[in-house]
Amino acid sequence: MAPFQVTVDANDPHTLARWWAPLVGYEVEGDEKSDAFIGELLDAGHVTEADIVEIDGLRFFADAVALRDPEGVQPRFYFQRVPESKTAKNRFHLDLRVEQGDLERRVDELVGRGATFVEFGEHPGHRWAVMQDPEGNEFCSH
Repeated sequence: MAPFQVTVDANDPHTLARWWAPLVGYEVEGDEKSDAFIGELLDAGHVTEADIVEIDGLRFFADAVALRDPEGVQPRFYFQRVPESKTAKNRFHLDLRVEQGDLERRVDELVGRGATFVEFGEHPGHRWAVMQDPEGNEFCSH
């Protein structure tokens, strides 16, 4: 299998990445080593203070951040800042698994975290919820 990552356009990549991290069981990429690397880029003049942001005492690039699978098995998620807001339905979306009996509870939990409930869908023997993340990207829980 060829390695790949899932890239998400965002108005606020850091906030959206931190919203998604617990849903997919990932962690935000960023540690003392990456902070030091950004410091080296600053010192060399390759980036400016306007290009970085400090979160929880670590420096990150302001316009992009990634999530990684702690086990190193699943694809990486990369969130990048774009100037425009989402305007149309996604042609590609994520499906998050949930125990069938817990679908309504999961919808309530996601709405409580800032998601928007769109609708329930049903096919014989299967039910799902169409949702949107805080920036309007569709995903399903089923």
